[in-house]
Amino acid sequence: MRQAVLSTDLSADMLTAIYAAQQESSIARAQYQTLLSRMRSLETQARIQIADSRIISPALEPITPTFPNRHLVLLAALAASVGIGASLAFLNEIYIGAVTSATQLSELLQSPTAATIPLSTEQNSGRLSVAEKIIDAPLSMYSESVRKLRAAIDQTFRTNDAGPNAGIPAAGKIVLVTSALSDEGKTTTALALARTYTQAGKKTLLIDADLRKPSLHRHLGFEPTVGFLDYLRDPAQTDLSNGLYARDPASPLALIMGAGRSEVPTDQLLNTATFQALLDQGRDVYDIVIIDSPPLLPVVDARYIAHHADAVVMVVKWAATSQGDLRSAAGPLRSAMRPGAAVLPVLCQFKGSTGASGYNDYYATYSAAI
Repeated sequence: MRQAVLSTDLSADMLTAIYAAQQESSIARAQYQTLLSRMRSLETQARIQIADSRIISPALEPITPTFPNRHLVLLAALAASVGIGASLAFLNEIYIGAVTSATQLSELLQSPTAATIPLSTEQNSGRLSVAEKIIDAPLSMYSESVRKLRAAIDQTFRTNDAGPNAGIPAAGKIVLVTSALSDEGKTTTALALARTYTQAGKKTLLIDADLRKPSLHRHLGFEPTVGFLDYLRDPAQTDLSNGLYARDPASPLALIMGAGRSEVPTDQLLNTATFQALLDQGRDVYDIVIIDSPPLLPVVDARYIAHHADAVVMVVKWAATSQGDLRSAAGPLRSAMRPGAAVLPVLCQFKGSTGASGYNDYYATYSAAI
């Protein structure tokens, strides 16, 4: 091609331009070949993944694992468990759990615990009521605990009667026995307390004012045909000698009992002149009038009775009555009580240690010696 071009009669300038174009095309072709070669080389390296790093020094195996840090994890778990346990224990002791000590009961009701009555292990030995131990076993720990309650009530009355009217014969006192919930031992405590007052020579009247669910007659083995509810409904037509008014077969205790449950609200009957007149007559005739009322939380009847009481015995079942229920009952009770009346907490059916083992041993030896 070069020879054919040179043999033509083209001018020198044209020949120079053709030669320059030939050189440029040769250079472009060489560059293109170089680019293709590099591309193939890169593709080959990408396929075989040639390593581009090297080992400077071998890795050393650690003596202990860096993660997780066992000591740190154990310390964190211990701290968390102690914190959660302490928080749950605090909530159970202060807010949630049941009452399990006399000190705890005193703090909840802001009043010294009047007595801690132990659980009687003979309550299923044929007795109609545990309160019969007041008569059958007067030197038992149970009887002594109830006498402590009586002493605390008497001390409260002496304190309240001291003052300008000291020395003036006072009218009979009314003691209300109640609880936050049912089945806490208030009826048994009321009967036992009333019997200790009769043993002390006090003229005592025990009234079963639980009109919704009377139970005093069952503790005494009676089956009255009429009850306190019938008297409050129609006192003129109620025969007092037909079972309503009776005597305790084991003591000189006077009784007003209930018979059957009420099918209608009873709180209005406890807020009548008939009930007020009965209590006024009781103050005139008896030294002590003890009223067994319904529990505070289920019904409102006890709030109407509390206004008449000179002292209120709050029965709390050991390890059963929750602190929340006790707080809920204590507020309305104090609001309903008359000024100057005192709340006397009683921890009933206590199974634990009283914390006075020396005294317990002494008392057992002393009573056995007698």
